[in-house]
Amino acid sequence: MKSSRLFAMVAGVSVSALLSAGLAYAHSNEYLATITGPHGGMVRMVGPSHFELVVTPAALQVYVTDHGDNARSVEGATGSVMMLSGKSKQQIELQPKGGNLMEGAGSFSADQTFKAVVKIHLAGQQVGQVMFDSSAKVSLQEGAAMSGADHHHGSH
Repeated sequence: MKSSRLFAMVAGVSVSALLSAGLAYAHSNEYLATITGPHGGMVRMVGPSHFELVVTPAALQVYVTDHGDNARSVEGATGSVMMLSGKSKQQIELQPKGGNLMEGAGSFSADQTFKAVVKIHLAGQQVGQVMFDSSAKVSLQEGAAMSGADHHHGSH
C-alpha cells in the first residue's frame, strides 16, 4: 500500500516536471524561432518582452509586446540594431513610431541571410538585447517535435 502511494507521488512529480519543462521551452528563443510573429517577422524573448523583427526593403521594424502578446508602449524608448549580412555591417538607430513600434531606416533584403543584434531601452526598464539569426529558423514541425508543447501566453 505504501509503495503504491509513493509511486503515485513520484509519478505526479514527474508529470509536473515534464509540464513545467514544456512551458519553459514554449517561451524559449529556440521555440520562438519556430513561429512567425503577427507582423510576419521573427520573434525572440527579452526579459518580460517579446521583440518581433520585421525586415522591409527600406526599414527594420521591431514590435515590442509582453508575453501575453499585448503591445508595450515604446514612448521614450531608444534602440539600435547591428545588422550583419555577408561582409556587410550596418548600425541602425531605432526611433519610436507610435504604439509598440520602433523603426530604423536603411537598405535591406529580406531574402538575404543575416544576423541582427537588437538593443532597446524602454523607459524605466533595463536595456533588452537579443540576437536574431535568419539562418536559425526551424520549421514549426521540427520545433513541435522538439518541444512536445504548444506556445501559450495566457497562462502567465
